[in-house]
Amino acid sequence: MPDLKLTVTAQISSGPALTFLDTLQPEGYGSTTITVPGGSSIEPAPSTVDKRVKVRLAADKLALLMITADKYSDKIKISNGSGADERIVPLTNPLLISGGVLDLLTDHEELTIENSGAAGADDAVLTILSAGDVTPP
Repeated sequence: MPDLKLTVTAQISSGPALTFLDTLQPEGYGSTTITVPGGSSIEPAPSTVDKRVKVRLAADKLALLMITADKYSDKIKISNGSGADERIVPLTNPLLISGGVLDLLTDHEELTIENSGAAGADDAVLTILSAGDVTPP
């Protein structure tokens, strides 16, 4: 499997910068681009325009999850399911998570993406990259 090179730079205007460089060697990865139409909602029941994305790797095998979009808004929300362990994260910035923060997924292998923005005008295109181990223990 090819190396996954990760370069993240955060720069404050006229201020300090922080750069993180790393190379991961995952056994496998998955990448998909989807359009999440405006006007979808998780509550009170999933609608036909919600998007459900199979991450393909169990949370305990995931080393990296990255989600970018062509637009960011608190109207775009990512959920790991429902019930007591549900987590909902607004997509107001690119999302890059690894390590223990991947508990966002808990025991779920599927994410639900909601876009409660205006239908048509607020449609969003998301790209999701996941990488990690694929070999059973």
